[in-house]
Formats: sequence, C-alpha cells, structure tokens
Amino acid sequence: MEFVPWDVFHLRIMRHFILASAKAIALAGMCAGASGSAHSQQVAHDDPRIGGVAIDQTITVNGQLYYRYFSSFWRDKEAADRFVISVHEKPSARWGSSIFVEYRQQRIHQARLPNASGRIEAVAREAAEQCYQNLLDTEASRLLFREADLGPDEL
Repeated sequence: MEFVPWDVFHLRIMRHFILASAKAIALAGMCAGASGSAHSQQVAHDDPRIGGVAIDQTITVNGQLYYRYFSSFWRDKEAADRFVISVHEKPSARWGSSIFVEYRQQRIHQARLPNASGRIEAVAREAAEQCYQNLLDTEASRLLFREADLGPDEL
C-alpha cells in the first residue's frame, strides 16, 4: 500500500467532491423551475428538457471506461433521450467492481465489471440493451397499471 501524505489524500477527496458537486449543480440548473414538493420532483423526472442524461458515479479507471462505452451505446437507443439514469460503481479489491444502473432511484441493472479492459465494451453493450428493455417494461407497467393505494414511484 502506497503511503500518501495527508495533504495529497485530502486534495484527492476534495477533487472528488468538487466534481460530484459540479455535476449536481449542473443537473439542478436544468431543473431550476422545480420546487421541493413531491409533485414537482415527479414533474422534473418526466420533464423532456432534462431527458437523456446519464450520470457518471464511477470511481476506477475501468469503471470510467465502462461508463464511456455504456453512455455511447445508451445514446444510440431510440427513446433513451426520455430517461435520466445514473451509473454507480462499488469497487472491491477482493471481488472486483460492481456496477449498478439506476432509474428513479430503483436499480434496473447490476453486473460485475471484468478486470480485463478488453471485455468491458461487450459488457457495456449488453448492459445498455438490458437497461433499455427493463426501462421500457417498467414504463409500460407504470402507464398501464394504476393502483389507488400505491404512489407512482412504488409500482
């Protein structure tokens, strides 16, 4: 394990939080008209002006490579510009990285990231296809099935 002076470690953490804050500010700027109520948050999810966003929450180099491939395959999908998704990574030295794709705070895809960077493109292509199919199924069931006892995010 490499010894990292406290100042360098602190700067790395600050860089991570600054990048995350910049992404959050950019996303908040796009939906500036939305207030804090649950109804306006729901409208913000369905607002076509902010559709097509894929948020990068990856950490490792392979995770960032996966995100680049995934987002390029995702943009090629027909109706992908209607959805706001986020790609999260949970790195583990023992088991490798886990990748999660979320839509409306629900996990729609989960996979292990291969250590070989040559196989990441194929994994990302397959994930983009599965996510797209899962989102179409989720949206179809959300539009077709109405339950008075359940909120729109509980279906």
